[in-house]
Amino acid sequence: MIMDASDLAIGMYSFTAHRSPLGLVFDKDSILDSEFRGNGFITCYTRGDSLLAGASSLMSPFGDPGEDILHLEMVKDSTGDSYSFHSTRIAMGFNHPVDMVLDSNMLYLVEVGYSGTPKLWSIQLPGFNVSVGEEKQLQAGVYPNPCSDKLTITYKVTNSENSFFALYSLEGKEILSQKISTNISDGKFTIDVSTIPSGLYMGKFVNGNLSKTVRVSVMH
Repeated sequence: MIMDASDLAIGMYSFTAHRSPLGLVFDKDSILDSEFRGNGFITCYTRGDSLLAGASSLMSPFGDPGEDILHLEMVKDSTGDSYSFHSTRIAMGFNHPVDMVLDSNMLYLVEVGYSGTPKLWSIQLPGFNVSVGEEKQLQAGVYPNPCSDKLTITYKVTNSENSFFALYSLEGKEILSQKISTNISDGKFTIDVSTIPSGLYMGKFVNGNLSKTVRVSVMH
């Protein structure tokens, strides 16, 4: 449902004002794959960090760099009425981007280039494509996400090879791993993350020569 926050007198707090909603897009049809599936993306018209000190008294105090693209991992709250999100910078170096659209698995970004030539950028994201009759398709997910103590991994596999799940830091360091004996069916297992520091991690589920990577948030 589309609602007008000004009519409802509801404040929406996320980024600084230079992140224009013109460049806000969502994968509403779940076309994307991996950690991007069903998520959002937003761009930013100008810089907002310390490089603007002396040029803009309004923008310079913020630590939000800008002129980039952020991936927004959306998470519904327990009531299903509201969303929270984690943002991750996936592209940067643009010159005053003003708008962005998502077409299939391609992000198209327009920059005005006040100090140069206007440009149109295309950013290819991983697409989720399952052909009719395709047999080997690994499906895996995690919940709750964010989690605080126990993380449940769900999976559906097409072979009975031994599998494993590993959790990595964003720098690629392995935090933990667990071997799983899988059946050719839907299944799930739980791991303890209560001793892991709060933060964002990458979880990788492997079954034979297939794998699925998901973003995991730990919050204590």
